[in-house]
Amino acid sequence: MGTLYRFELKKMLRQKVLWIAVLLMTVAILGSGLADAIVGKTDNSKRCKAFSGRVMDDAFLKEVQESENQEDYIVFRNFITACMGTSEHGLVDARQVYAAREESNENEMARTGLTDGEKEYWRQKESEIKKPLTYSYEEGYAGIYTSIYVANFMLLLLTAIGVCGIFADEKINGTDQIIFSSVGKETLFAAKMLAGLSVGLLLGLYLFGILSGCSFGMYGFSGSSAPLQLRIPGCMLNITVEQSYLYLFLLFLIAGVLYAAFSMFLSQILGNRSAATAIMVMGLFLSMLNVPEKLGVISKIWSYLPGAYIGSWTFTEYRLISVFGRYFNNLQAAPVFWLLASAAFLGIAKAAYQHYQVLGK
Repeated sequence: MGTLYRFELKKMLRQKVLWIAVLLMTVAILGSGLADAIVGKTDNSKRCKAFSGRVMDDAFLKEVQESENQEDYIVFRNFITACMGTSEHGLVDARQVYAAREESNENEMARTGLTDGEKEYWRQKESEIKKPLTYSYEEGYAGIYTSIYVANFMLLLLTAIGVCGIFADEKINGTDQIIFSSVGKETLFAAKMLAGLSVGLLLGLYLFGILSGCSFGMYGFSGSSAPLQLRIPGCMLNITVEQSYLYLFLLFLIAGVLYAAFSMFLSQILGNRSAATAIMVMGLFLSMLNVPEKLGVISKIWSYLPGAYIGSWTFTEYRLISVFGRYFNNLQAAPVFWLLASAAFLGIAKAAYQHYQVLGK
């Protein structure tokens, strides 16, 4: 089993096209980070480091509004603008800013069509957030929110390139019968499955590592205890930027598992690498479509598609899942759904693989 697993893993990782794609996407990620440094975006953000530990109360907001150099306060001005819904916010005080934030979140819940029970769930979560917020320089973590969306698409494409040929290539090359005659079908499928999932996980680890290295390399690791609301005012969960970072990391790895499982499913069912890869790419573009909330269940299911799920908006999805009268938010539900979907894809692929052996002998 161990030998077969290593053989299958090496076979996928030795694909030149995969390494070329990895190289191009690495350059794209690093180039984006360097571009921010070249245009001075990193310098502007680093100016806010001096304000770590300041409470965002009336005195601080007045200081922000009356400063002659607004670039020094860009993070706080963005926060006020996000809460007030306009950049023309005048000399508002802290009470008005925080009240506008809560009103905006209430309006969003109403627009989404939440039930009274769901609204009460979020109001309870909102009450756990300590206000006024205390600023902490967290640019290293915030940099992940702006880049992980694109990295998620890269993960899907790389996984499709690396894994979609795992079963299809043997059928096309006519080597499947030779393999079947020397290796047990259960053992062979298990080795392929583990190898395919390993590729998805390795690609996820690599891409997230590159993102993290680029962001933390430019801005540092400080600010782990900062409230997430500093960057995402619409979030009503009492979590820190570090907790959100760890969640995105876990979600990214699970997405890699799901992409790998779906790739193996398509590879076995279609028996054609090109067709399987094309469907993966098509799914990528379809996931970009925005399905209106008024479509109810369809919209909710669509919102959990991994292609467009991972991003800053992950923390502002208010629709809940109710199980036996208990509510679960999307941060709790999405990983479970994705793992169940992965298991289903692999189960169908296994059944098809066993059936194919009988017909192909």
